[in-house]
Amino acid sequence: MNQVTQAQFGMIPLQFIETDPNQPRRTFDENALLELADSIKVSGVIQPILLRTIEDSDTRLQLVAGERRYRASQLAGLTEIPGIVRQLSNAEVAIIQLVENHQRAGVPPLEEAEAMDRAMRNHGLKIDDICAELGVKRRWAYSRLQLLDLCAEARIGLNDGRLAPSTALLIARIPVASLQERAAAEVLTNNGAGSPMSYRQAKTWIEQRYTLDINRAVFSLVDAKLCKSAGSCAECPKRTANDSDKFPDITADVCTDPDCFEMKTEAHNAAEIAKAAKKKIPFYESWEQCKTERNGDLSTGFVLARSFDRIINPKHEIVPVDTLLGNDGMPKPVGIFKNQSGNITNIYSKSDIQCALENTGLARTEAQEAALDGEQQENHSVVAESEKVGAQQDAGKLKPLELQQKIGRAYNEYRLELFDEIKNAISQSNIFAIYRILAKVSFAIVEEYEGWALAEKAADIYDFPFDDEKAVDEAMNQASDADICCTYMDFVLSGYVMVHFSYIVDGEFKEPNDLMRVVTSALLQLAILCGVDREAIRKKYLDPVLSHATEDSAPAEEKAGDALSAVKKKQPARPKQAAKKDAIDPADAWPFPKSKDGA
Repeated sequence: MNQVTQAQFGMIPLQFIETDPNQPRRTFDENALLELADSIKVSGVIQPILLRTIEDSDTRLQLVAGERRYRASQLAGLTEIPGIVRQLSNAEVAIIQLVENHQRAGVPPLEEAEAMDRAMRNHGLKIDDICAELGVKRRWAYSRLQLLDLCAEARIGLNDGRLAPSTALLIARIPVASLQERAAAEVLTNNGAGSPMSYRQAKTWIEQRYTLDINRAVFSLVDAKLCKSAGSCAECPKRTANDSDKFPDITADVCTDPDCFEMKTEAHNAAEIAKAAKKKIPFYESWEQCKTERNGDLSTGFVLARSFDRIINPKHEIVPVDTLLGNDGMPKPVGIFKNQSGNITNIYSKSDIQCALENTGLARTEAQEAALDGEQQENHSVVAESEKVGAQQDAGKLKPLELQQKIGRAYNEYRLELFDEIKNAISQSNIFAIYRILAKVSFAIVEEYEGWALAEKAADIYDFPFDDEKAVDEAMNQASDADICCTYMDFVLSGYVMVHFSYIVDGEFKEPNDLMRVVTSALLQLAILCGVDREAIRKKYLDPVLSHATEDSAPAEEKAGDALSAVKKKQPARPKQAAKKDAIDPADAWPFPKSKDGA
């Protein structure tokens, strides 16, 4: 045996080999071993196994790598196996086994995590050492190690294939053991419906049920009397912000006790209902009950201002009325109800909100609207007369306005085809880069409009309402990653792709504001990223129009200019606008708008 030990390569008798009790791989597929044994009977063992000497033993060798080949050789009836013998330390063995198993298919994730943990605890290896040896990112390594926090039921589900590693990781991140066990049971049975939840279903369920943003609570966080048994949230140990050492993986301020959270929410709602009863404001169990008992003329404060008449500033049309008017400016509620989220919401008379908008100068009154219509009719007559004069003097030539419109249409055709080509070129490899570009546009939209602008074109394309949270989730759960990326692009950009002819200056499109500049820049970046030939599309639509722009254009007549100047001077004064409210936090609108009222 000494000869074999000293020689670095040779045929090693199987009787002198012992397996390593710390081998990361603990489970072996019996059918796969039998197939390998059949192959070995025919062709032998092609790749040698790796062994090391055992201290104080001249007759025993320890198996380092190749246990499947060793086991299959035993099944095949062999008495010896080709092997390489090396002098290795325990730390070197741990690294070799980690790398060897990481490169093999079918190694259970938990066994790999346990091997990484042993290497760190027993041999002083750091996470960066393991990442370098395995060629993985730190995020992957930390995620693998976090699987060790799984409860017993989730571990069983992961090992038998009912839970994917990504889904198991969602459960492992729940910091309270009892809640993790409950979540595992719900995910594995789909709340009793049968087969386990998909990753997206589990992610949505766990986020909504087990990671509650405490700063969005409707109840007071410092009220110790709301539920005396629970006390105040200010110093609660189940609040992640109060014990960062216990919850190192959770950076948000999260409540980890959903039962307590729900109990406090219900107590708060009961108090709100009691307050409303004292003011003789009726309570309705649902919006449907409210609509049934009250005939029309109903609204909530979360409804967008575009639902009301004669709004003066177009930007305000996509802002909720309670944001525009503020708590002091809202009329007295005509009732309250429990919305889809289980929170108490005020019900208002729609006509009362209309009056409030008019009283604060955010909407015109019917009389102001009629006066404005009359002056606009007069202005149209002046413009028509000026156009008639211009037509007589420049017969056969395109008027400046017509030329702008023609170029504007060409730009729209160019940008729409560019937009469609980009969507057609989306692939798995460029999805994240596209998201980064769209995220910047999303933030620009939020800053510009103090809210989330729903793209009307996107709403027309898809057969589900974008402002319905459940409908969006349901559609996205069934969609591929590329389809989700296309949907997000439609949602963010489609409402801003079209340009108005008034933005055409000297034959070129000039962005009228910072938002359009951001959108245009994003469109061009996406075209480059997706390999779309924008120059070819530009030549197709813009070159034919722009080449004739100079010969078709003609300077506007002074007389027509004077008439139009007069129209501008006669524009009626607008009522004073209400003071601008605080901008909406962009995080509240990300990635899709939330339906607050369920109406």
